[in-house]
Amino acid sequence: MSKLKRRKRRLRLSPYFLPLFLSFFSLLILFAPHVRKYTLFPIVDRGVLSLTSPLQTLSSGTIVLAQQWVSDYLLSIRDHREMDRLEEENKVLRSQLQRLREISLENLRLRQILSFQADTGFSAIPAKVIGHGFSGKTAVLRINKGETDGVHVHSAVITSEGVVGQVWAVQPHSSEVLTIADQGFSADARIGRSRAWGILEGVSRTLSSMNYVRKSESIEMGDEVLTSGLDGIYPRGLLLGTVYEVQQDPNMISPKILVQPAVAVTKLEEVLVMAGAPR
Repeated sequence: MSKLKRRKRRLRLSPYFLPLFLSFFSLLILFAPHVRKYTLFPIVDRGVLSLTSPLQTLSSGTIVLAQQWVSDYLLSIRDHREMDRLEEENKVLRSQLQRLREISLENLRLRQILSFQADTGFSAIPAKVIGHGFSGKTAVLRINKGETDGVHVHSAVITSEGVVGQVWAVQPHSSEVLTIADQGFSADARIGRSRAWGILEGVSRTLSSMNYVRKSESIEMGDEVLTSGLDGIYPRGLLLGTVYEVQQDPNMISPKILVQPAVAVTKLEEVLVMAGAPR
């Protein structure tokens, strides 16, 4: 009776044996590469390795490619950030360089003006152009010096290149300048070569006209037109412009003389205002 019970117990244990055996066998297969020297099933080990080796090779290759892709991606992000940073630095440097160029050009213009002032002995007030109005017959400038700086109405405005115009309105800290390009401008003038007299009047931004010159006077293209000093505004000998064209008309009492102004008033940034009230 006891033998029969023991057999039944053994039979009851048999359902657990198979799962345990399979689990143990699976673990052996799983860890076979790591315990190759100590495996109890060399034939099974070789069979499993032969079956899983291509998968392991493919898996290893995939992992290497994935790692390389991630590495390249991170490097690309870093490179893009570095490029953006360098581009911003380049913009700042270009801006600073342009600013230095502007300062250098401004200093050059101021040195030319001061040198001209020293060479001529004129007493003048340096001023900056802070505004302008060029429309139709009008061509005026606004400068940053006014009555408190010693500027007066009709004060001559010049540069080292020649005559700009005259002050026609004064405020305490700024002034308006009627330029040689304005159709309301006029100045007493002479031809430098022949000393022929006339009145220079504004026509446009690029041309003036010298009027009231006698027909008998010798006028040629390229002749310099200078201030005569007779109008009480401009000192004698300042350059107004150069004769551009001479038109002789038998029906006119004087030739038509077109003059190219010496100063391009639309490009001015600094000027000199003659000090002292005009006589």
